[in-house]
Amino acid sequence: DTNCDPELVTYPIPGNDDAIRSIELITHLIADAVIEGKAAEEQEAAQRDREDEAVQAAGVEGGGELAAAAAVPAVPSA
Repeated sequence: DTNCDPELVTYPIPGNDDAIRSIELITHLIADAVIEGKAAEEQEAAQRDREDEAVQAAGVEGGGELAAAAAVPAVPSA
């Protein structure tokens, strides 16, 4: 039972599209997957931010490569 051309569907989901319960189930599952995916992306972004901050803090505490290079006096060439 279908009211549309199935060739136009990118991701077919078998189910009864005339029953409210099946539509609710499918939409809730899709919504939960979206929420879970967004939460995972936010956690990954937060982890990347923490890693970036740790790298920057290590560079500042240790003087960083640029500070170390600037501290070495230039030797005049003969």
